[in-house]
Amino acid sequence: MFRTLIMRVLYALASVVIFFGESIIFFLTTVFRAVWWCLVFVYNALFINVGQWIWHVVKGKRSKTRIFSINYYLLLYRIKYFAFGVLLALVVVSFFSALEFINNLPNLSILEKYSSGLSTHLYDRNGKMLYEIFHEENRTPV
Repeated sequence: MFRTLIMRVLYALASVVIFFGESIIFFLTTVFRAVWWCLVFVYNALFINVGQWIWHVVKGKRSKTRIFSINYYLLLYRIKYFAFGVLLALVVVSFFSALEFINNLPNLSILEKYSSGLSTHLYDRNGKMLYEIFHEENRTPV
């Protein structure tokens, strides 16, 4: 009787945990899909549609008169991708330089155990320093 009650409680608890786990997984996949489609939309809006617009202006399909030459629009197209590449390179270099900086920081446990060899000061009874003893370096705390 007592074992069956414990088994039923454990079964109910496992069912609740599985339900919440599947709910969280469903929520996360929905969020990731939404973010993915937003990124696809931004990519299409920024790169593909701009490129198509430049191509239509160059070909003259939208307007009968061209204000600038074909080389000007192709130059703008190349500048756009060059700027994107420079920005991406700056992000990557910044990330790796920050990672390198963090990895080169000293370990804090070493700083906690650090003991500097201080100089020994010998004074007379009036407070006048008679002699200063040091081993390797003359260190006086400030």
